[in-house]
Amino acid sequence: MSEWWRNKRGSGIDSLRASSPQTLFQRELYIPQGRQLWKKLNAAQGIKEGNPEEKRKMVVFADPICPYCKQFRAAARPWISSGKVELNTLLVAVINPKSGQYASAILNADDPAKAWNDDEMSDGKKRPEPPASTPKETFNLLQCHKQLMDETGAVATPAIASVFCHSIFLPATPALSRLNTVN
Repeated sequence: MSEWWRNKRGSGIDSLRASSPQTLFQRELYIPQGRQLWKKLNAAQGIKEGNPEEKRKMVVFADPICPYCKQFRAAARPWISSGKVELNTLLVAVINPKSGQYASAILNADDPAKAWNDDEMSDGKKRPEPPASTPKETFNLLQCHKQLMDETGAVATPAIASVFCHSIFLPATPALSRLNTVN
């Protein structure tokens, strides 16, 4: 009887393996939901830098006070400036009560990408002056970023989402090390 099962491709045990709960959940639930979430993240209004035509795309949730965000930014800088990746930074205010003021100052600067870069590379010494009060539009944008961060399940910054090839969502990827593996 066991010989019969081994010779029957596509039936018996093989067919059960092919539609295991793990495979089924992956195919029918996780991958489609990941793609939907990626579309939201990629469409989010953030600070976009790098090459918009590049297939390697990353979204990072960053707090202006986060020291690890600064480390990530320094490591990502060569990839951004060489055009090997498109990075969309979604500022959030999660570390300190002043985070929101600093994020608002950066987002309301004449050139938010330059303001963010200057802030990160100067260790906060070139931070734009925070507005007297955060404009409603900026407040709503920061809330939207936080809501998206919550949807990803991220609880700290920098939280990195990346997509390489064929729009597959890879949550919390050690992103920079993965960039070298993509042609």
